[in-house]
Amino acid sequence: MNCDTSLRQYLAMLSNEKNYSEHTINAYRRDIQAFFAFLQEEDALQEADAPGAITHLQVRRYLGKLNMKRYKTSTMARHIAALRAYFKYLESEELLEENPMQRISSPKIAKKIPEFLYQEQIRELMHLPDMSNSIGVRDRLVLEILYGTGIRVGELVSIKLVDIDLSRRFIRVLGKGNKERIVPFGQLLKDVMTLYMDHHLQELAPEGDKHLLYNTRKAPISDRSVRKMLEKYGKLLGIGRIYPHMLRHSYATHLLENGADIRIVQELLGHENLSTTQIYTHLSKQHLRDVYRNAHPHGKNGLSK
Repeated sequence: MNCDTSLRQYLAMLSNEKNYSEHTINAYRRDIQAFFAFLQEEDALQEADAPGAITHLQVRRYLGKLNMKRYKTSTMARHIAALRAYFKYLESEELLEENPMQRISSPKIAKKIPEFLYQEQIRELMHLPDMSNSIGVRDRLVLEILYGTGIRVGELVSIKLVDIDLSRRFIRVLGKGNKERIVPFGQLLKDVMTLYMDHHLQELAPEGDKHLLYNTRKAPISDRSVRKMLEKYGKLLGIGRIYPHMLRHSYATHLLENGADIRIVQELLGHENLSTTQIYTHLSKQHLRDVYRNAHPHGKNGLSK
């Protein structure tokens, strides 16, 4: 099996078994193909070569080239992660005698504070879609689901009608690694979803299809369409680009700011490790100040006169 064939099989596995989003799969494809292109430039990889022929030193030279181009630490880490995951897959398929990534360490990168919207911005955002037509109601529903449940965009576009329990206000989503979880939602989202299902879904959906969300061509909506939609509303809101994970960040941040236990937030987000959720504990200085003033005996009053 040559490198191109093994890459196609690996990406198919990410899609079919791991349920990765199209956006993530394309990122893996670009990074791994960039490595193959480097090997071909060096005449170190022929079209018929198997990935088992790739060596640790070739990986080192590739990373050295990226370093010479002054790639950001985060970009370097992303390339290494993509290659590590690819070769780990090949190893599991017994297509390697030795994994060339074994002695490659990832650079340490500072955790970025996630971008999120303030609650007032969320309120303004929700009033931007035109609720007098089906596309506007659909857009409002997309915004409400992303912010009201914190699910990923890939999980959003996969929702089918059978996944929704309106009476108990739950959505069943299939996350990374095909892990299923049940996500609760509030009354506001229920109201928007009921309006959409009762009065607008039939106009957008082709007969017999069971997805929840559709584009203007009556096809299930894609994550790319959702991203473009959010960019449009970000501009209307006057804050520039909004992307799906920003609403997920906002969901987690607002839960924690309002007293939710971090382990509950971890479960709601579908995070395997608590350390992934802890990045959301960046509460605003004002919020911390308010908590201190309300909770500490010396927080409110100065010296009595």
